[in-house]
Amino acid sequence: MAINTETMRFFAHAKHDQKIALSTVQKENFTFGELAARVNEVVTQLSDRVQAGSVLICAEKTELVVIAVIACLKLKLPVVVIDRTVNADDVAELVEQHHVRLSIGDTTLDQLPPTTGRATPRAWHPSTTVALYTRDENGLRTNVFAVADLQTIFSDLTNAAAVQGNDHLLIVEGVPFAVCLIDTLWALAKYIPVVIRNIHDVSDALVDEDDVLMDFSLFYFGSSPEAEQEDDKYALVKESVIYGDAHGYSAVWTPERHFNAFGGLFPNPSVLGAALAMITKNVQIRTGSIVSPLHHPIRIAEDWAVIDNLSQGRGALSFASGWQLNDFVFYPDHYANRHQVMLKQIEDVRTLWAGQSIPCKNGVDEVIDVRIFPRPVQTELPIWITVSGKTESFVDAGKLGANILTHLLWQDPDELIEKIKAYRASLRASGFDPASRTVSVMVHTFVGLDDDNVRAAVREPLKEYIKSSVHLIETMTKSSVNSSQTKKDNIGRYGHIEAGIQEDLFEELLELAFNRFFENAALLGSPERCHNIVKKLKGYGVTELACLIDFGLAKSEVMESLKHLTQFKHAYSTNHTNKFKVSLVRCSEDHELRVHANSEGLRAVRKIMVSHPSFYSVNNRNDVEYPSEAIEMEKYLAAGAAGVLSTDDQHAAAFNALITDEF
Repeated sequence: MAINTETMRFFAHAKHDQKIALSTVQKENFTFGELAARVNEVVTQLSDRVQAGSVLICAEKTELVVIAVIACLKLKLPVVVIDRTVNADDVAELVEQHHVRLSIGDTTLDQLPPTTGRATPRAWHPSTTVALYTRDENGLRTNVFAVADLQTIFSDLTNAAAVQGNDHLLIVEGVPFAVCLIDTLWALAKYIPVVIRNIHDVSDALVDEDDVLMDFSLFYFGSSPEAEQEDDKYALVKESVIYGDAHGYSAVWTPERHFNAFGGLFPNPSVLGAALAMITKNVQIRTGSIVSPLHHPIRIAEDWAVIDNLSQGRGALSFASGWQLNDFVFYPDHYANRHQVMLKQIEDVRTLWAGQSIPCKNGVDEVIDVRIFPRPVQTELPIWITVSGKTESFVDAGKLGANILTHLLWQDPDELIEKIKAYRASLRASGFDPASRTVSVMVHTFVGLDDDNVRAAVREPLKEYIKSSVHLIETMTKSSVNSSQTKKDNIGRYGHIEAGIQEDLFEELLELAFNRFFENAALLGSPERCHNIVKKLKGYGVTELACLIDFGLAKSEVMESLKHLTQFKHAYSTNHTNKFKVSLVRCSEDHELRVHANSEGLRAVRKIMVSHPSFYSVNNRNDVEYPSEAIEMEKYLAAGAAGVLSTDDQHAAAFNALITDEF
């Protein structure tokens, strides 16, 4: 039976991925890249040595069990997994019963002698691909899973968890062996890092208020006349995106710009997003931003459903209402009420993404219900709203439960702090957990070894970048780091830019804008200097830096700076601190209340899934050649960390009883 690659795509993308995939109860960390390499090694060994029969996995180390099971699934080999509670007599019986040809232990691959009683061992039926054995006071317990059943479980888990792009799963030690393994396989297949901890170690594994953690993504909004003259106008974009994909950046953002050399490489984020989806495996593909009033919501939903499929579930959208009058040649009627148009479009796109329909008129003015195809991979589309000037825009984003994308170009830092506070208050008032939402801030970025060299390197490119947008010059002057009176003096001295200014004053203004960028509104300089910027932005409530890198420097300089940025960002990642921003929790009923008590570290948790003792309902059947069991799958409960755990069926993914087919 072929494995559904969309459902069980174990590490197909992860050869060089440095993001932590698994943190074991012994607090050992393994990246997606490391696990992928180990899986490939085992696949090679097994494919050369096992042609029939089963593989027995009897390793105690979590990572080895996971690696071996994934390798067997990739090769479609029947696999028997036993935990440390199973005794030697049980093992000997299972080896004979399941025609085991090879065992995988903690240290080596051990070739077992041929089984007796049959000249040609009989391969398992595809419906009995994975058997899990554990022993308790009631005897030997068995759970048998078919590939198709694993796919169903994975789908139900995805729906119950409402998977998002930045999820982390915490499994509290003590859940049933089968639950721990299946949850881990599901999470890794969905590119969700897994943290396994003893209940006493949970607090130490979670991010707290004192941790300065920050996600880093790559942002493009460039003004590059040189690029227009090059044969490959998108060389920097492609090379830097591939680099970011391999070095742990959370996302890449592409904008929507029209009819101007400033950002002229980016007229359509959907087209470029599809291209980037084909050359990446890890990063989220985001718009930064799509000006939705210039589009029909059906077109947006269809395009990004395609991108979500091409990227295997990595699509995301930041919506903007637009500000350039001439851009609205596409939909002139949308300009006057563009913000309200955008909010309604977000609602429509969400509806379409969920598989529901919206009413639309066809060519003969009939109202019909429209659904989109293809169906997206993600059950819920990650959404940002691009906000800057008005506090009301931040509040609206909170009402919708959206993440936000903002910047420092024409916002006073003190004002930004208050706007983020208003956004978080709006989230809470609307029933959303603020800790589960991302505050992304775009910052011009160029990290080097020392401040003076960086200042010299970026001065002219950044000033040329500023020149490319007359609007930015005026608005940055208005939001200068100087006092309010000085701002008024600046405007009075230079006048409105559109009215024209003298060349010497224009150069002075450019210098003022550059200094503001360098000192307060960008990630420019040495690691020491940049650390102060990160710490300050963290204090504002920022959780992700969208690093704008294409503001006029040569590609070689940008790529060299990216190496420094990558080294710099490690200090702010969970890979370095061994702490995790957990959003999903799996625990037993005994530990559920204690998990809730740790509310400080679990403030970002969206779902808690509780394992019940009734998970095992074993029915021994003797009417087939080998023992076979019926399993009543547990209900995967979903409840907010701060709320009361619900046992209502509407909050559970109902799994049907699984009875293995006759061999």
